[in-house]
Amino acid sequence: MTRHTADLEDFVLNCQMKKELKARNRKHARQRKQWGFCDEDCWNLFYVIAKFVLPRLVRFREMPRVSYPNGLSTKQWSCILDKIIAAFKILVKDDLASNKEACIVRHGLKLFAKWFEHLWD
Repeated sequence: MTRHTADLEDFVLNCQMKKELKARNRKHARQRKQWGFCDEDCWNLFYVIAKFVLPRLVRFREMPRVSYPNGLSTKQWSCILDKIIAAFKILVKDDLASNKEACIVRHGLKLFAKWFEHLWD
């Protein structure tokens, strides 16, 4: 196979991939218009959810509190929220670089599940 033939094959393959990508993008655009999300969002759903939740948790943490979950002080509630936020920051980074980060995520998600119904003011 000559260099020219290899280049031509690469070019044809690249063109086919571009056509498939354009078709997939059109399909995803239709899905987003119809449902508000697309199949691509479901390929890595935990990341998409974390990306949605994180800025809202950060803002919730910053807002002045009127009430706290029963039995918790302001400081305790803030500490819980900080641990949850730390977990979501790692998830959005999409790279568990260490066991320590994996533990932070695991603990933060457990807290998120436990206190989920208290994320209101």
